[in-house]
Amino acid sequence: MTRARWAAITGATLFFVVGLALGGSHPAPPAPNGDTLGPDAGETPAAYAQRAQRSVDAVATVSEPVFGLIVFDAPLDAGSAASITEDVARVNAMLTVGARAEQLPEPLANEDRAAAYERGFDQLNRHLAGSDFPPIEAMVGVVAYDTPQTFERIAEEEDVASVELLPPDAAWGRFGIKAVPAPGEEPAGVDG
Repeated sequence: MTRARWAAITGATLFFVVGLALGGSHPAPPAPNGDTLGPDAGETPAAYAQRAQRSVDAVATVSEPVFGLIVFDAPLDAGSAASITEDVARVNAMLTVGARAEQLPEPLANEDRAAAYERGFDQLNRHLAGSDFPPIEAMVGVVAYDTPQTFERIAEEEDVASVELLPPDAAWGRFGIKAVPAPGEEPAGVDG
């Protein structure tokens, strides 16, 4: 083998190995899968409720757990929200008026879901301390994880305005959560 050919093979191999090393140490961030929960900009509550119901119908026969957004008729305190969601397998986040979705831990062994919601309010209010926001003591909805059948039962609760579900392949952290306006508040993008 000639010296030039040997140098070319060595150079190509070195280039390949360096490329693998750099690519492995800087993996591409996971791309969102495009799923979102919550009303679209300008979507009325009635239109959102209809679209949300179609999402429930689309996964009605699925037996595995899915992520869903439960929107309440009015902002609820921790105890009222807990009475609706106590039997849900997992509540991942609560949505409040004027703030982002706040991730929630599961209740500790000796507490109920209302206590976990109260800890979520405390955490959120600590983040908002010193801002113009008044203390947040109510939520407009929650993102939860359970079977479509559980969500269908929750949708029938008196204080629930709508339930929207994602397909079973949706993963936490890979879908968007849109703000939910308070009842009587104009949806974003609607001119009065």
